[in-house]
Amino acid sequence: MRRSSGQIADADSSPHEPTLARIPSGLCATFLHAAGQTMPGSRLINRNVTAGRGRTSMRLEPELWDALAEICVRERRTMTYLVRRIEAAGHSGGRTSAVRVFVLQYFRAAASEAGHEAANHGPLDRAPFNHLTRHAA
Repeated sequence: MRRSSGQIADADSSPHEPTLARIPSGLCATFLHAAGQTMPGSRLINRNVTAGRGRTSMRLEPELWDALAEICVRERRTMTYLVRRIEAAGHSGGRTSAVRVFVLQYFRAAASEAGHEAANHGPLDRAPFNHLTRHAA
């Protein structure tokens, strides 16, 4: 559907709804987020956190932010405490990478064969994976 200005809009959008086609190019991602939209090509959400060296920001997928929040509730810790502990562990790939690895390891440690079975996952024969357990230097 074409508007009189030449912009293309979705057939079900109203002229009063914000769409990426109507947002001037200089507006920031905060406006896009408030309008319920994300930057094209990225699902990452940028949030401020306090880490070992003070306040900083991290960009993570929404699912990882949700997983971190769940870990904080389960462990009865603040996000600041958790991020500082993760950073102090000394992961070589940087803070954001360390957080992603921590979330994966946290939930893998909690996973059980019974849980996988209940989720209709196949059984795991660990023998083929023994050669993959080496860690990068």
